[in-house]
Amino acid sequence: MSRLKNLYYSFSGRIPLQLLLKVSPDTSLFPYHHIVSDELVPHIYHLYPYKNTRQFANDLDYLLRNFKPIEPAELSHYLDQHHQLPKRRFLLTFDDGFRECYEVIAPMLKAKGVPAIFFINPAYIDNKEIFYRNKISLLLGILKSRTEDKALLSEIASKLGVHTERYEELRASLLNTDQQSKYKLDIISELLEFSFTDYLERNRPWMTRQELSNLAGMGFTIGGHSWDHPYYQKISAAEQIDQTMSSIDYCRQYTSEPITFSFPHSDAALQQPLFDQLLGAENGIDLLFGIQNQKKELQNKMIHRFNAERSSVPFDQQVKGLLTYSLFRKLLHKETINRTYA
Repeated sequence: MSRLKNLYYSFSGRIPLQLLLKVSPDTSLFPYHHIVSDELVPHIYHLYPYKNTRQFANDLDYLLRNFKPIEPAELSHYLDQHHQLPKRRFLLTFDDGFRECYEVIAPMLKAKGVPAIFFINPAYIDNKEIFYRNKISLLLGILKSRTEDKALLSEIASKLGVHTERYEELRASLLNTDQQSKYKLDIISELLEFSFTDYLERNRPWMTRQELSNLAGMGFTIGGHSWDHPYYQKISAAEQIDQTMSSIDYCRQYTSEPITFSFPHSDAALQQPLFDQLLGAENGIDLLFGIQNQKKELQNKMIHRFNAERSSVPFDQQVKGLLTYSLFRKLLHKETINRTYA
């Protein structure tokens, strides 16, 4: 994290929470995570940080001391009735459907009576295949242990279309692999004599259909997160609709209401015609979720979340920073997202 951001969180962290709750225009919180684990998770470790059970439990306790949890159906009903966010509530969401959601997170939430939405990609349920971004993390873990093998690094670099023998440059190139060039990851895995299929069978990264059913039986909401997690900015409008509705239709077997969906990767560049089509009455979507740090987009039934996985900033400072930022945006008339048609 940059020095400027650290200074900002340090400054906002000194402001009393009760004062911020009085002056901030929006005081409900929507944190999102992918996993919680006390273990090193190879298919995630090289992509983004995640919290351990102690850190997550402390965050939950902080939220429960200062805010009240809200059920997804209650939130949807409130927005329909009042066209604004409720005060001092929170709703947790978890993306991608990793097995830690069932094995670690759900029991912790259930013990404290905290509702949540688990957003899933049906393509990976039952561990049928590995998402290409998770393949990147696995390959980076192997490469990091073989940085002295310059000939190997050079050969892998050539498969990626770059010229280097340095791990850091190779790492950057691998992280830039997108859905159009993901086939290269299978070529590299063969060079490293690593089997993604064996890893799937041995580690079972994602939840199963039975576990999803069990989650729903525990009272949690199962929401769509696209079929196989593409960058929406890189697919056609027709594919965007298909990715969205196919995942939502899959989730209807576990959750009848509310019907929820969170956009994979980023929603920032998406245009209004997509929302107009998705929000048609025939689709029955109750809530959409993005990740633009709690900005307002209620005209599209859109709730914007914030990343709560970064342990580099204490959670209370992060919350205060968000509430302070919300106030600044309000004063500058920049708190609302309005999408374009062109």
